[in-house]
Amino acid sequence: MNWLKSIAIAFVLVAAMTASAEAGRVGGPMTVTVTVPAGQSVYYDVPFNANELATANVRGTGRSMVQVNLYDADGNVAIGHGNWDRVSASMNVYRGGSFRIEIVNIGPQDNTVVLMTN
Repeated sequence: MNWLKSIAIAFVLVAAMTASAEAGRVGGPMTVTVTVPAGQSVYYDVPFNANELATANVRGTGRSMVQVNLYDADGNVAIGHGNWDRVSASMNVYRGGSFRIEIVNIGPQDNTVVLMTN
């Protein structure tokens, strides 16, 4: 019975390593720093794997409020939640492909933010 238990443990380990290697963004997590002008938006097109969670986290300098929107190719949108310029948006990816992450600066001053994806 020990050999059966060993095989089961090995299978679980291989499945876990495979899932984590392909989780989220194609190519792994991404971090980018960008300055979003007052009253304007910037966007990034980011590829995500199917059957995983797509997340976009924004952390700013506190100069103004920002909004994060995550769009898939079918027109679905996830609106970010958080406080001031610390906002996160996430969406289940049912079909892999390019997702648009839009960062909107709704304040009166430019804001330098860090965008992080999974």
